[in-house]
Amino acid sequence: MSIYKDKKYSFEQRAKDLLSKMTVREKINQMHVYGSGDVQPLIKDINDGKKFVPFGGMFNICATKAEDLSKLQRYVMEETRLGIPILFF
Repeated sequence: MSIYKDKKYSFEQRAKDLLSKMTVREKINQMHVYGSGDVQPLIKDINDGKKFVPFGGMFNICATKAEDLSKLQRYVMEETRLGIPILFF
């Protein structure tokens, strides 16, 4: 298990480990916030077996079904290289 996933390490140790594993592109993507709130194109990609680059957050999700957000979060945490969750606003 990577240090960044192991809760026995301090926040600082975990953050340092995660950042050391991230590419510049992954760091930039984590600062990106998906603004439309429409997750249907992303859900369609997941259902079609297409990969997409994870992003850091998503806002304006009021009309989004909880099961769609859950599916999106599960995909990002289980199917992407580092498994960093999305922040929903």
